[in-house]
Amino acid sequence: MQSLIVLLAALAALAAPYQARATDPYPAKPIRLIIPFPPGGSNDVVGRVIATQLGERLHKELGSIAQTADMQKRFEAEAVEAVQMSASDFAQYIERETVKWTRVVKEAGIKAE
Repeated sequence: MQSLIVLLAALAALAAPYQARATDPYPAKPIRLIIPFPPGGSNDVVGRVIATQLGERLHKELGSIAQTADMQKRFEAEAVEAVQMSASDFAQYIERETVKWTRVVKEAGIKAE
C-alpha cells in the first residue's frame, strides 16, 4: 500500500513543475485517440498501433522527467522513490497489494462503516 501511495505521490510531483510552464493545459485529462470508423478495419488497426507507440513514448518521456535532478529533489523532500515499471508489472503489483491488504483487513476484523 505504501508503494502505491509512493507511486501516486510521484506522479503528482511529476506533473507539478511542468504544468506551470505549459502554455496549453492539455493533457490535463486522459488522452483519448478517437478513430471515427468501425472497429476491425484498417483505420482501427493503424489507430491501435499509433496508440501503442504513443503510450510507449509517453512512458519513456515521463520516466526521463522523473530522473531529472529537480524531480529527484522533490521526491526526496517527500521521502518517495520513483520506480519505473511496465503496465503489466504495475498490474501484477496492484494485484499482489490487493491480495495482501485484503488479508490484513480480514484478519484484523476491519469493517466499513
